[in-house]
Amino acid sequence: MTSALITEVIFTAIFVLVIFACTSKKAVNDMAGVAIGLTLTVIILAILPVTGASLNPARSFGPAFIE
Repeated sequence: MTSALITEVIFTAIFVLVIFACTSKKAVNDMAGVAIGLTLTVIILAILPVTGASLNPARSFGPAFIE
């Protein structure tokens, strides 16, 4: 459980950093969608076997809390 939580936190942070970098005022936004999409694809492929690749704490904790 701890390793799954740490994995989700780290990869979610990486994903959020990519989104912030791509959408900042200093960034060239021509390929922002491609960069965000490819990052999401790689993250999902990397952690799908480990945690199911939720990448959204509300989506993960809500059903787990109710069960």
